[in-house]
Amino acid sequence: MKEKDIKGIVVMGIAPQTRGFGYVVFHGPSAPLRWGTPEIRVNKNKNSLLKIVELVTQHRPDVIVIEDYAGEGSRRAKRIENLIDEISALARRKKIRVRRYSRALIRECFSEFDAFTKYEIAISLAKTLPQFAPQLPPKRKLWLPEDPRMSIFDAAALVFSFFYFETKKKLAA
Repeated sequence: MKEKDIKGIVVMGIAPQTRGFGYVVFHGPSAPLRWGTPEIRVNKNKNSLLKIVELVTQHRPDVIVIEDYAGEGSRRAKRIENLIDEISALARRKKIRVRRYSRALIRECFSEFDAFTKYEIAISLAKTLPQFAPQLPPKRKLWLPEDPRMSIFDAAALVFSFFYFETKKKLAA
């Protein structure tokens, strides 16, 4: 991918979670277009995929970025692993490039900002992109479930990782 291409492409990050998924759509590395956390309660994978098809049709991303659940630092339920694979298959059918990043690679990307935990990464994103600041939930207590809004930050971290590693590849070439 050429550097000028990176600045003008539409990238969608998708982060499945227990009650649906979080997504972000960026036009270039610093221009978020849309984000959200659709809640899916029944037939979670099927209905999530239907909503993702709707978002893909609406935004026509050049790249979809998802978690590499087989990578270091990733722990996902089998249902979510299956959904991630279904998202990848959907992208291939629609001829959309797919990139996968493990939690370890995401931490590597954000280590430059001294952000290593999911919450530190979310804070870093909220500072970089003030539009996301109102979505930042309070820090999770160990006994509480994760706030669904964190999946927006997971999706944004995937997109940031994409731009980070693509730029790094370009500089190394």
